[in-house]
Amino acid sequence: MNNFFSELKRRNVVRVGVAYAVVTWLVIQMGDIAADNLNFPDWFMPMVFVVLGLGFPIVLIFSWAYEVTPEGVMKTEEVDKSKSVTHGTGKKINKLIIGALVLAVGFLLYDKFMLGPNQPIVEDAKAGPISIAVLPFINMSSDTEQEYFSDGITEELLNTLAKVPGLMVAARTSVFSYKGKNMDVREIGSELGVTTILEGSVRKAGDDLRITAQLIRVSDGFHLWSETYDRRLENVFAIQEEIAFAIADALKTPLGINAGELVSNRTTDMGAYELYLQARQLVRKRGSALEEAVIILDEVIAREPDFAPAWAAQSLAFAVIPNYLLEFKGEPLNAPEVLFLGETTAFRAVELDPNLAEAHLAMAQALRWRRIWGAAEDEYLKAYELDPDNIEIIEEIAEFYYVVGKYKEGLKYAEKGYKLEPLVPLAVASYASNLTFNSRYDEAEIMFKKAIEIQPGFFWPISFLIDQYLGFGEVDKAIALVEGCELCLAQPVIARNTRILIKYRDGEYTPEEIKQILLEENLGAAVGVAFTLGGVDGILDQYETQAFGQPSYNFSTWGGKPFASELVKTDRYKRLVKYLGLVDYWRVWGWSDNCKPVGDDDFECD
Repeated sequence: MNNFFSELKRRNVVRVGVAYAVVTWLVIQMGDIAADNLNFPDWFMPMVFVVLGLGFPIVLIFSWAYEVTPEGVMKTEEVDKSKSVTHGTGKKINKLIIGALVLAVGFLLYDKFMLGPNQPIVEDAKAGPISIAVLPFINMSSDTEQEYFSDGITEELLNTLAKVPGLMVAARTSVFSYKGKNMDVREIGSELGVTTILEGSVRKAGDDLRITAQLIRVSDGFHLWSETYDRRLENVFAIQEEIAFAIADALKTPLGINAGELVSNRTTDMGAYELYLQARQLVRKRGSALEEAVIILDEVIAREPDFAPAWAAQSLAFAVIPNYLLEFKGEPLNAPEVLFLGETTAFRAVELDPNLAEAHLAMAQALRWRRIWGAAEDEYLKAYELDPDNIEIIEEIAEFYYVVGKYKEGLKYAEKGYKLEPLVPLAVASYASNLTFNSRYDEAEIMFKKAIEIQPGFFWPISFLIDQYLGFGEVDKAIALVEGCELCLAQPVIARNTRILIKYRDGEYTPEEIKQILLEENLGAAVGVAFTLGGVDGILDQYETQAFGQPSYNFSTWGGKPFASELVKTDRYKRLVKYLGLVDYWRVWGWSDNCKPVGDDDFECD
């Protein structure tokens, strides 16, 4: 046995084994970093482990059976021991081991003191206000359908970081406009006006989760911090907080918040959480995706009945369904029923979490459809107070104010939203709409076209620009805007209204058919179509049908529309706004921009 161990030492088998182990460790560490930063596929690191593992016994057998001599590689048995050079080879292997150990120790020190969560890689972030943009994390999962999960993690991180005092966070809609674009982070940071960028990737396989994140300084592209988290799915909330704490530390920003306080609305059912992220993405897609979102959220709520964000998301879905769908769950759309569901889910969301901005936004929408205007305004402003830079909240407040006739107030909010998010279609469309209501038509047309250019087929700016054209009698321009646009005509409301306009232009309608359309078809947001078919009386026929027969979903006082001055002077208009409760609201909360009181019991509009 002693001879065997002596022979192992003489043939450098032990030295080769040690050298191989140290070098293997270094290769694995470097490979892991490369896999995260170069977005290698899931199978890369397991393959590295397998190859290196299989190589170990092969190397040991080779070192036992063969010897490297000046004449080349020879079988050990064929080499005369008196002429063997294994001693010299052993010295070379010793040097290799020492060198590899130095590299390993250096790597460990670098990882602990330079890349660790308690120290930034470089001294400081850029002086001045500290700001960050969280770019959409790359989906590294083998299933491309898991993209909703990586998007959801991105948004959750964004919301978590927004709670860090003193840290300005770019809004979700801005950062997601860069999704899929191959741009230098310094260029993105410059466009967004931030000092740092957080980017990363998400790899999910079953319940195993790997999240890689890196913080980059915009001014020079240097990394301030990076980390890889290998956890189980149930630890996803803890990871979000760890990243927030690490970033705050790297930027030397005092948190003033304890662990467990950054991430609210946690759930223990990870399956329900995944479904919630999927549904939330579908709600934002609008269109036919809304029905699928509602169905998924039904399941989330059944599994997690106390999860407030799911109730709020479902309420917000119900609130916009009448704008996009003609059918719901296989039946013709019943707007009052859908809006009632939006109200009940909103109440539950606020009850579960009074500090959730989206819950108050949902409540505001529900109260608005019930025409409880003052309480709705309170809820909108409460949502805004909780999340003042949320573009969806800003847009809904701006819309509320033009619906109740306070066009100048609406424009203030819409302008803020546009300044915050000049590249986001929602913000651009809101700003354009409020320009229209303030009679700034040329500017509005430019902004509507910008929104459509950023997001082709976007329902809102298309329908409002059609309205504006029709208000000036430009039927051909309205039709030309959507003709040949597959994304536009794929939307049922736009397609239906376009068919009506084409038939009207071509003289295919009788007066009786026009009257029937105005009284029986819910033209929704297309007030311009009603005006084209029947003038001011056509608008009032349409909206009286809506107001007296169902909640006033799309009613507006239309103060800035080209036909407004004629519309608001009619007795029918006065009767309509009284029925809708707007006059009572104006008397308490302030009059609209184009109406004023006359005595104690009357009013006039111009």
